[in-house]
Amino acid sequence: MTFSLDLADVRIDQVTEVDRWPFPPAELFPGVAVQAPDVGEDELVLAIHTYVVRHGDLTVLIDAGNGNAKQRPVLLAHHEFATDYLTRLAAVGVRPEDIDVVVATRLHPDHAGGSDRR
Repeated sequence: MTFSLDLADVRIDQVTEVDRWPFPPAELFPGVAVQAPDVGEDELVLAIHTYVVRHGDLTVLIDAGNGNAKQRPVLLAHHEFATDYLTRLAAVGVRPEDIDVVVATRLHPDHAGGSDRR
């Protein structure tokens, strides 16, 4: 699911990188038992999104920094992502070369390094 929002002269488009990402909650919350009824015991379901903000001639990408083909062998959930992100970005009318500014939401190891968007 994606969304777009127009606020006066600003447009915001959500671009999904990963739409369904189930994994054991212990990877984020060691020692916590969680049951998620839609996927079964011991799984959480997350998604990863970026946001394109356009104002006049300025295009800003608010980015979680995952990116495809990144070597993260100690963080297997993020190791060598292979998504159709660039196709999804194009679906909202943006090519990588159209982006003027990238705002990284965080820079810890599982997110840093995705800005080249292979």
